[in-house]
Parts: sequence; C-alpha cells; structure tokens
Amino acid sequence: MSERLLSPAEVAERLGVSRQSVYALLDSGELIGLRVRGRRKVDPIDLDAYIEAEKEKRPARVNEPAQRKRRRGSKVDWFD
Repeated sequence: MSERLLSPAEVAERLGVSRQSVYALLDSGELIGLRVRGRRKVDPIDLDAYIEAEKEKRPARVNEPAQRKRRRGSKVDWFD
C-alpha cells in the first residue's frame, strides 16, 4: 500500500457525493472499507476499483448527438 488510507469525507470529495452516500456504499459492500480503531477508512486502490466497476456499468456512448430539450412557454419541445 503506497498511499495512505482515506476517510469517508475524503472519499466523498473525490466522488462528488455526500459522506452519507459513502457510508451507504460501505454498508452495502459496494465499496470496500475497513475499520481502524473504530473509524472507517478506504484504501485508494479499492476506491479506484469501485470507480472502474461503475464505469463498466455505463452503457456505451453512441456517436449520435444527444437529444436536447427546448422550452417554449410551459411546453417542452424536442429537437435534434
């Protein structure tokens, strides 16, 4: 292990989510963590593995432009 262990707050900052979301990921087992003197920690390697696994769950990107919404008054129109 070359890097130090991360706190849930540091993991939350890296993922752009709340600390509560990180605790939920740890509780569900989606993100691997450990306890050090009663405090939860995450190895950066495990965080990287979680991120890679989440990337693989995403559907493949299509080369077509995304459909965009345009609002006209209260009505939403779709156009390409």
